[in-house]
Amino acid sequence: MQTVESSKPKTKIKSPEKRARIGERIKLAATSSGLTLKELAEKADTTPALIYQYVRGITNVPLATLEAIARATGVSLEFFDPDKDTRSALALPQDNYAGVNVVTRQQQITSDMHHLRQLAEAYESPGRNLPGLLSVFHEMLALARVSNDRNQEAYALWRIGAVHNETGDYEEARQYLIKAHDLFKTIGMEEYRIMTVLDLAHSLAELGMVDAAIDCSREVASIGPKDMRWRAYINIGGLYYRQHNYEGALKAFLEAARALEEVDEQQRDSQGMPFLMAHIADIAKETGHYEAALALWSRSLAQATEEKRAEVFLESLLNIAQCCQMMGKISEARQKLEQAIVLASFLFDDQNRLSVARGLMADVMIALGSLEQAKENAKSALRLATRVGGPRGMILASLALAETCLASGQYDDALSYADEAIREAQRSRRPFDLAQARNVRARICLQLSLEDDNDGWLREAEAEARRALEVADRVDAAREQIAAHLTLARCLQGLQMPQEAEAEAQIALEIVKNGAVGLPRLLGEEIQNVPRLLKEAPIELEKLFSGRGLQLPGLEWQAHYLQGTLRAKRLGPEAAFAAMRDAARALGRLLAGLTEDDARRFHKHHPEISALYEDLARFALTEADQREAFTLLQNARLFSRAELTSATDGAAAQELPPPDA
Repeated sequence: MQTVESSKPKTKIKSPEKRARIGERIKLAATSSGLTLKELAEKADTTPALIYQYVRGITNVPLATLEAIARATGVSLEFFDPDKDTRSALALPQDNYAGVNVVTRQQQITSDMHHLRQLAEAYESPGRNLPGLLSVFHEMLALARVSNDRNQEAYALWRIGAVHNETGDYEEARQYLIKAHDLFKTIGMEEYRIMTVLDLAHSLAELGMVDAAIDCSREVASIGPKDMRWRAYINIGGLYYRQHNYEGALKAFLEAARALEEVDEQQRDSQGMPFLMAHIADIAKETGHYEAALALWSRSLAQATEEKRAEVFLESLLNIAQCCQMMGKISEARQKLEQAIVLASFLFDDQNRLSVARGLMADVMIALGSLEQAKENAKSALRLATRVGGPRGMILASLALAETCLASGQYDDALSYADEAIREAQRSRRPFDLAQARNVRARICLQLSLEDDNDGWLREAEAEARRALEVADRVDAAREQIAAHLTLARCLQGLQMPQEAEAEAQIALEIVKNGAVGLPRLLGEEIQNVPRLLKEAPIELEKLFSGRGLQLPGLEWQAHYLQGTLRAKRLGPEAAFAAMRDAARALGRLLAGLTEDDARRFHKHHPEISALYEDLARFALTEADQREAFTLLQNARLFSRAELTSATDGAAAQELPPPDA
């Protein structure tokens, strides 16, 4: 064994990549000498836990331990030097090195590589064991470098980068993918180079380098084979979507559809269409076409089930749940999220989407008034999001905790969580979430003004609501615009500015009525060139974007009720009845999306509902209005026959059947 000082590897290694390289060589040395890692730990007088850390590159290996590993495996200490080429110090027992037949050695390397490929395939399904895959590809990388197999080395680098993308280690992914790209380019493996470019685009996008990611995807769209061009265009559309450039995104999806028309039917139907449907559904949701988005995600969910595509299935399920909640189908949203939590926890082991599911479930529980369950889910979401580094889960969890603390009267904690959501939304450049977080903070300040009778809190609430509105206007986020106008109206009401408050409520209602963005605005002249694939089922683009109204009963009823309250003070009960009636109609649509038990919990958590129905009955001055008020109260399923009769003085109830008829 060489013990000359100059041949000793440095043991204080700061670079994670160099530590990983040492780990690769330790594992390869053990494999070559026929030792398991546990056996190697015993021979090197260390623990299996430490050996595993060394192999994974988590920590530095002390020189004495490295010398013991070299003795146990019979290799040169120089072999572990990350700055030296392993080809000059193969991981073979030193005593036998001179007599080893080159053919035998190559056969052994070929056999080991075949075994690693089989192991990788086993880890690919079912459930994708990502840590296992990462370990296998690192072993393949070490073996490829030892055997000077540059094709296999580039492949292993690419796959390691792709797995790091899946685990959210985007900087690590970027480094490996750049090396893979350069090596594929050097050895002329063009098809693999192009696939690497697509994965590199994903890393760059997640690191905030969106323009660079778009450039990578455009390269693939321009020169890639036809079975990859559609993927590149979907990537471009997804990146424009992240920038809230819905026009650019939809035009890219049109190009993706044209590219899909050129591939074989099996690939188009099993791979291309589910991704295209899911991405167009994203655009539909953000532009206010909730029912259409829900239909597309439902088709995508069915197809993902048939094709056993876990990632698409879970993402579709989460989007369906979120869409259901916005549309007032809260009980259905809860059922979908319960399913997503079970699948993400036990079947797919998807911690990132599990954190999102828990955050969305917390939001549902808040709406239903189950604050303890909401807090439990929100804290779980926060722990998971902190562990996996998922901004979406982090923001959802922080907002849910802010809402639960607000509902519980813990205002300092509520502000702290809202501020955390604002910081994370700013850091991750998520303006929709930023608008929502600022609106939540405005509502907390508004509540503090009521508790303390403090004009300062009221002014802060108004300023925060205007900040939320500014962000929502900038990205044309209709739902967030409505919520911000509504909060601003309440602030102005508190500041004794009733006419200005009523104007804000009216703006919110106008957005509800006409806020959905139509296809002509999104596509412009390109609307004349929609490809055939998007004109027919299952997408039917023109039909998908045909509606103008927003289905947001949870916000709509509050806007109508606030408008009615303000009108009653200004013009009297008769002028306010229409607004109260419209509020009750919108609330009725929301209550229809709840089970009977959930409806009662929702009513208990929102005491203003009782005030709405009391005002509705009080303001019904004509016989026709009284009959309509009675029908709306009856359809709400919240009141007994006696309460209904009392609310409408009994006259309207005489000619109607009992509530349970």
